[in-house]
Amino acid sequence: MPGLQPETKRTLGLLLRELEQTVMPDLGSAHAQTVAYLIGRGLRNLITREEGLDGLIADWSRVESALLADAGKQLPALSGDPVLANQTLGAAVEDMLTVRMGRAAASVSDDISRKAVQAEQDFLARHAALIEAVNIPQRSLERRALRDVTPERLTTYLAAKLPHLKALRVTQVKPVLSGFSKETLLVDMEADGKPHPVVIRRDVPHGAVESTVVDEYDLVAALHAHGLAVPEPVLLEADAGVFGESFMVTRRASGAAATNTMAGVVAGPEMKAAARALAEFLARLHQLDLGKLNLPRKFYDPALSLQDFLHREIDICERYYRNHHLQPSPTFLAALSWLRGNVPHDDGPPRLVHGDAGLTNIMMDGDRFSVMLDWELAHPGDPVEDIAYPRKWIDQFMPWDEFLAHYYQHGGKEYSPAREKFYAVLADLRVAAFAIRTQDMMNKTDHPELTQMYAAQHYYGYMIGNVAKHLLA
Repeated sequence: MPGLQPETKRTLGLLLRELEQTVMPDLGSAHAQTVAYLIGRGLRNLITREEGLDGLIADWSRVESALLADAGKQLPALSGDPVLANQTLGAAVEDMLTVRMGRAAASVSDDISRKAVQAEQDFLARHAALIEAVNIPQRSLERRALRDVTPERLTTYLAAKLPHLKALRVTQVKPVLSGFSKETLLVDMEADGKPHPVVIRRDVPHGAVESTVVDEYDLVAALHAHGLAVPEPVLLEADAGVFGESFMVTRRASGAAATNTMAGVVAGPEMKAAARALAEFLARLHQLDLGKLNLPRKFYDPALSLQDFLHREIDICERYYRNHHLQPSPTFLAALSWLRGNVPHDDGPPRLVHGDAGLTNIMMDGDRFSVMLDWELAHPGDPVEDIAYPRKWIDQFMPWDEFLAHYYQHGGKEYSPAREKFYAVLADLRVAAFAIRTQDMMNKTDHPELTQMYAAQHYYGYMIGNVAKHLLA
């Protein structure tokens, strides 16, 4: 019986921690509390059965062998598997005890029988002790206190940072359960006697990507200065000692996400308005001259060609795979090779690409476009990447030609269907690479988070399966 894999043990421990420390304290009904308690006990049992029970069974099997030897019985042939060996020995011991004790024993006085009963009790007691002593990932109380963005702490911080806002007061901080590399907090705030809501976007420790909000803030600030509909920057805090990680603050935009589905299925007449708004925004984004945005050279180097930037994106995927993969993947390696052999050749200049331009990242206020969110994957590249990416949504509720026509009408760049496969492979491989890094980071960090577990488990298999379909088509 093999021991529990480290990543499986960590995942089960993480589930147990969130159930016992996050969910159970907030449950209102006695029934829900009982259900949660029973689930927790089941998880503890699974962890010990997979991790510690093989050792207990091996010990128990040695006791059974000794009992049979004491009784002068021939030991049966045993398998190397402790579970199967124990089953074989257990059957032999049961046969032996059936004969020794008879059908109606007045007492258990036989020395061998007493030893067998006591040995089983010792085994069960040791297993119960393992269940109680399951070691789950613990949150440091000191770190939790540092990361806890309370209204009082945030009021003190923002009042000092934004002295032009008078009578500033934070009334509520509400986490949004989304994102695998950045954390979002909705902040209700008052200033100058009026509502002044803001959003905090904070780095996740050991997240899916290497980039931080410090990198993202420069780009968002530059785009906002050029009049694009992005979150209005308020401030950047690079000091992780303030609230546990670096974070950025932006004005909260009006409206809501066009869709928050993770299943890729969208419907409804409002989606057409969202699709047109996305086409208009991308058309404007792709017209920008990267050289005039005054971005750091590590983001945009004017000496590099479009092909250089595309190779850089492929290199990022390979680096994540080489540094973090837990098992070999022929599909991942084949995709890297295929991408390098099929980099589009275009003499045009690189343009700013969002990199995750789906309907999940745009906010709509009714039929009006509000802002484009989540710029962590933005990079110099080919506009075709941004247009090809949302097609899996667009095709569900409007003709593709209509979407392209709206994009062209607002100044969009030429779309090349021949490049669609390249960017489909790149987009899916990129997410698979993020999942690989997330799984590795979850095993290494002292404080793994539930969103990390979901990203690592859900996205790798799904995305690498999509990559295989593209390559084999």
